[in-house]
Amino acid sequence: MDKIYLHKGQQYFVAHPANTKVAICGRGYGKTSMNAVEAYNFIRELPRSRGFFLGLTYTQILTKFLPPILDFWGRLGLKEHKSASEPGHYVV
Repeated sequence: MDKIYLHKGQQYFVAHPANTKVAICGRGYGKTSMNAVEAYNFIRELPRSRGFFLGLTYTQILTKFLPPILDFWGRLGLKEHKSASEPGHYVV
């Protein structure tokens, strides 16, 4: 597992105990990384739970949003569930 670095603003957001969080940030702030960490925490704390990512189009999700999240999760040691012979942590 690689080391993950979050700047102070991201750390504050991820550590905040609120049930609903809103991040109004500019381009390049690291919103996707914050989403990846939040989702990872849910995966770790709520095994077998379900979640989803919402976007305006499938293209937006598959090309802009999901690749950096999957990369981030890969650095955390998570892998995609492919089949019963290759179990993983998530399904796309």
